Amino acid sequence: FHHSLSRCIHYVGEKYGEAEVHALLEQYAKSVLGNVIEKIRQEGLAPLKENILASYEKEKAPDAVVAEQTEKDLKVKVLYCPVVRYMKEKGYFISPWFKKSTEYVMETVAKESGLTFAMGHYDEETGAASYSFGLCCRVPFEATGRKTEGAGHSGQEGQLLQ
Repeated sequence: FHHSLSRCIHYVGEKYGEAEVHALLEQYAKSVLGNVIEKIRQEGLAPLKENILASYEKEKAPDAVVAEQTEKDLKVKVLYCPVVRYMKEKGYFISPWFKKSTEYVMETVAKESGLTFAMGHYDEETGAASYSFGLCCRVPFEATGRKTEGAGHSGQEGQLLQ
């Protein structure tokens, strides 16, 4: 799968440019992670943390990621990417565009969930990365006295402020 994704991203990036790579990965995130996005809208950061950790469990690399969650944010540090490691070991092509898969997928999950997102760094050699998500713009329902609007939040979650 990941090798095919690398090839696909490379083709799209080289033929159509970064905006189309972004659009491709955004659509992928919405389609594949739609259920996670809905859980985040309803429950906050916990389902996002669970999903990230579970993805590294599936890749048999739970030691590759550290996720620290507070009430307002989730900070993720990827020590190495098991996918990058595997593809390098097998001699598979890794597109220079592949690094965008982490940034654009996580950015889309955040945007669709009503969270903030910041990409810290990404190491192309190892896939090591750091990024964070935040709830900084949400006000608890009790503080506003109004039903939440926009970003798909339920009335008890809070309001996304512009």
